[in-house]
Parts: sequence; C-alpha cells; structure tokens
Amino acid sequence: MPEQKERIKRRKENQRLAMENDILKRAVLIMGRDPLKSRNLLYGGISQHKNRHPKGCLDLE
Repeated sequence: MPEQKERIKRRKENQRLAMENDILKRAVLIMGRDPLKSRNLLYGGISQHKNRHPKGCLDLE
C-alpha cells in the first residue's frame, strides 16, 4: 500500500512538471519573437476576418 501511494504521488508530480515544462517552452517561443507577431499566437493564430481588425491592429500574417 505505501508503495502504491508513493507511485501515485510521483505520477501526479510528473504530470504537473510536464505541464509546467510545456508552458515554459511556449513562453520561450513567444518571448523570443517580435511582440506584434506574437499577438497572433496569443489570440488564436490566423485572423478569422482578414479585412476587419480592431482600430490600430495590423495583420502581420
């Protein structure tokens, strides 16, 4: 029983660490790019309406 609890605890910790690692990898990619181009990553990638952008936004794709 104690071994099984320890295994479950380690598995949960590994999942959490893998998720944190994924988040950090994405942050590095975003921070390493031009801030205006990174906007597309943060807001869903490709614009749905290429001709209609909020005032002051640029279509950088």
